[in-house]
Amino acid sequence: MDLLKAGKVRSAIPCNECEKPSCIYSQLKLSRDQEAVLQQIKEAYWFICGDGLDSDAVITRCCLTCTSPMESQYFSACSGCGLPAVCHYCGTLENLLDDYEDYKEDLYSKFSSVRPLCAPCRAKGLEAKTWGQIIKNKKENPTLNIRSRVYTIITE
Repeated sequence: MDLLKAGKVRSAIPCNECEKPSCIYSQLKLSRDQEAVLQQIKEAYWFICGDGLDSDAVITRCCLTCTSPMESQYFSACSGCGLPAVCHYCGTLENLLDDYEDYKEDLYSKFSSVRPLCAPCRAKGLEAKTWGQIIKNKKENPTLNIRSRVYTIITE
């Protein structure tokens, strides 16, 4: 569905069982009245991962469960919607690994993006989700050298 993308995230609602936030999507920016209704829903509604919301203006992703990792759209929308950083696996706000710890610094030296990870999930052996591998110069990266040589052979 075209609606379930980061640019359509308007807010998040926490699950009453696992406390993991789920994205709330809307085709259009919410009016003040719709925001007030959404706030009432958040306060009065017993939400569990995968539930729908009682509103025509907003929806949540219905295929999620409490054991699902966080929605990738949540992290893409974090800064734009003022959503707090949470652990990619459990959704907690607490005990997030600091970006300057050795483990995360090593990941940031290899990848452009590293999702938040809490200390308890790391202690369970879970790895931070990463993407956007940083490619070093040709002398440091043999893969890049091979590609350069292949390119040279093809063009000659």
